[in-house]
Amino acid sequence: MKCFHSGSGKRFLEPCLLVLLNSQADYGYNLITRLTRYGFDDSYPDVGTLYRVLRDMEQSGFITSSWKAGESGPAKRIYSLTNAGREALNFRISILKHNLTYISLLVRDVEGESP
Repeated sequence: MKCFHSGSGKRFLEPCLLVLLNSQADYGYNLITRLTRYGFDDSYPDVGTLYRVLRDMEQSGFITSSWKAGESGPAKRIYSLTNAGREALNFRISILKHNLTYISLLVRDVEGESP
């Protein structure tokens, strides 16, 4: 079962990218591959969506990018997290933790496990 479709995954994509870039700077293509850890698949995000979100995050000051010469091909853009990006990540994680409480309650209610 797909975890995300284009409409439902956009709000989750940015915090996932912040987490991935917090652990290491990376290229767009590698980020798409690493996103599978969080339920994304081949159909979402597509390359265009990923780069739009990365561009928006860069304009917001959460990440920076630079060109790095490729070993066997053209230069590639590598993305890195900024201090503002770390602050944004911490804020988004606090929101996700808060929402997790209510999501868990909702699931328990649906499954008939309420106290």
